Amino acid sequence: MSIIVPLLFGSVAIGTSAAILAWRARPNPGATPLVWLLIGQSWWSACIVFRLSAETAAEAVFWTRAGWVGVMIIPVAWVLFALEYTGRDQYITRRNVALLSLVPALTVVLAATVPYHDLLTVRQAGVAPDGTVIVEQGGVWYGVSAAYTYLLGVLGIAPILELLSSRATAFRGQSAALLVGITTPWAANIVYNLGLVSPSGIDPTPIAFAVSGVAYLGAIDRFRMFGANPAPTWRAREYLFDHIHEGAVVVDGHDTIVEINESGADILGIDPDRALGSSASDILPNGSFQPDGGRDYLTVGTESTSQSYDVTVTELTDRHGRTLGHVFTLHNVTQYLRQQQRLKVLNRVLRHNIRTEANIIQGYAERTADDTAETIRQRTMRIVEISEKGRDAIDLFEDAMNSQYRSSLVDLLEQALVAPATRSRTSPSSWSCPRRTRRSRRRSPSS
Repeated sequence: MSIIVPLLFGSVAIGTSAAILAWRARPNPGATPLVWLLIGQSWWSACIVFRLSAETAAEAVFWTRAGWVGVMIIPVAWVLFALEYTGRDQYITRRNVALLSLVPALTVVLAATVPYHDLLTVRQAGVAPDGTVIVEQGGVWYGVSAAYTYLLGVLGIAPILELLSSRATAFRGQSAALLVGITTPWAANIVYNLGLVSPSGIDPTPIAFAVSGVAYLGAIDRFRMFGANPAPTWRAREYLFDHIHEGAVVVDGHDTIVEINESGADILGIDPDRALGSSASDILPNGSFQPDGGRDYLTVGTESTSQSYDVTVTELTDRHGRTLGHVFTLHNVTQYLRQQQRLKVLNRVLRHNIRTEANIIQGYAERTADDTAETIRQRTMRIVEISEKGRDAIDLFEDAMNSQYRSSLVDLLEQALVAPATRSRTSPSSWSCPRRTRRSRRRSPSS
């Protein structure tokens, strides 16, 4: 007892210091639940101190029963801390908190009414050689409460484990410190419940709180837990997927829709709840969502209100490079296509007018045979060639937008070198450049 009491006092002091730092960090994500967790630890440790100092068995039993308040606060506060700290606070609703607190609240009630039932027993089991009253706890509900606390501990550890692989050093350090802080007392409690260690019938878990308090202090001070917080990361990922203007559809390797954002559902005109878990080929437009479907545009809506979307396919792989599925992103290109159509019409009209005016100029120039007339004819041919090059440039830009079209640099250079020689051998009366055949782009039918 002479060693245990100072350790418990140290546990209370360290836990209180960490609670004060966490309280001052409010309203940072996770600060308030961590305060409650540290209060629960300190309360449990203080009750053990009072129990060891009790002069009668009744007092020892009373403080043991009072300690259940702290015992049950810890697991609930830990889960709430883990959710809020990692940005999953959307799960922290009044309903969920009430459900999480149901078993702990019932446990506290049973501990307060121990004399009237046998579900949770707290009774004197003897006196240690140093005069300390040994208190024994048990009953069916004791096992239920222990299992429940371990379950909540695992649920809280799961999201924090993800941070161990974070690229941010601060987040890795914070998560490691938090895991040490929670697993140390949990391991001590498991050892105690298995009957492997039982010094004077005292649960060593509150003593292990000294280690967890130091770990929490390290996370707060050394790794700036409330100065560099990972909570926005999770929310940002959720926000980017759900609220981006582009539609996004996630399909697994078995052609099943596993996720779709609001924009994607609105674009395709489908109910997201009905789409999830359904076959992509049954809900999505035929051929528009195939990983090898090329770069065809997806047209949605009636003829008067149709919208065109560029479908981009991104492969999802695991760490072994195996394909898990695909993400299909829908980007609205309606304005782009309309602008391209206007440019084509404008270019066609412009080339037609240039050619017409050039023919008229040449006709007048041919009536004379002096050097001036020859110069006029050459310059007129040059103007026509420039207009034809503008048409070829537009064709090149359109081919570049089509991922199915590929040209090697050697072929392009050969075309550039051969084309001038071909034009020089062309009859002056034609003035037309050789037109390259361009791959026609297919359009998906309107859905």
